[in-house]
Amino acid sequence: MDEFLVESCTKDADEVGQLMCEAYKYASEACYKWHKNNPDLFGNSTPVLFPFNLDGGFKVGNTYLATH
Repeated sequence: MDEFLVESCTKDADEVGQLMCEAYKYASEACYKWHKNNPDLFGNSTPVLFPFNLDGGFKVGNTYLATH
């Protein structure tokens, strides 16, 4: 998944967008650490050598077209 749509009230839209960006960044860091600490759970015994960054941005709009 490379994108998703979140609905919120207009007054909270920017705060919700920022929180979602922070959540994606946290998730990418947590996944990297977990994979690095559990290489035996994967076919390739070499741990992940670099972190991946899911940090992104957000758009606020009234339609899907405006936010895509």
